[in-house]
Amino acid sequence: MGLDPKPILDEIDAVLRDVDAEIQLALEEDEYPPTSAYEFVTKSSYRDVRYSAACTMAIAAIVRLAPRRSPYVQRAEVQTTGEKEIAELQGILAALRNDYERGRMTSQVELLHAETFADYLDMASHLLEEGYKDPGAVVAGSTLEAHLRALAAKLGVDPSQSDGKAKKTTVLVADLAKVQAFSKGDEKQILAWLDLRNLAAHGHGDKFQAPQVALFIDGLRDFMRRVPA
Repeated sequence: MGLDPKPILDEIDAVLRDVDAEIQLALEEDEYPPTSAYEFVTKSSYRDVRYSAACTMAIAAIVRLAPRRSPYVQRAEVQTTGEKEIAELQGILAALRNDYERGRMTSQVELLHAETFADYLDMASHLLEEGYKDPGAVVAGSTLEAHLRALAAKLGVDPSQSDGKAKKTTVLVADLAKVQAFSKGDEKQILAWLDLRNLAAHGHGDKFQAPQVALFIDGLRDFMRRVPA
């Protein structure tokens, strides 16, 4: 099961409507020529505020909805906020919408997940380097679980039980293995990583050493690269 684009499309449409509303307010102000220097300054300031608001909403939506290092974000972040820039930003939003609608964003979503999870693993590595192996293992374990649930969503594997509660991670791993999301060797390694995470989370840090956590983090990085979500 692929990405359901409807919530994103709805949000982009809502932002585009809000942007249009701000532009319309600015244009309406232009219909009434100023009769004094004071009015000229006031009307100009009002118009600038409206265009600035429109641009800011568009930039925020692009940064929020597009993968962090994508061309959409790169182009949006170099834009300033003003009357001349709004058309460019509307175009970026329209292009982003079109790519979501036509199903072209799967690889971009995978990239977004990879970047997010990589940040968490960087945090786990930092904790380990500072001598906090147990918290490092817990953060790495949480990253693994988040990646597995994102993988389940990508492949159409239900992450919930019949009562609506989230499946235990070990059950989810078994379900993912059934659809051949990863190899038997990966399945065995994932379960070992989860055991390590559980030891750390329950205060049994005496049962594992820092090098094991380092191997966990490095191995998880490789796994997420080979099996993207």
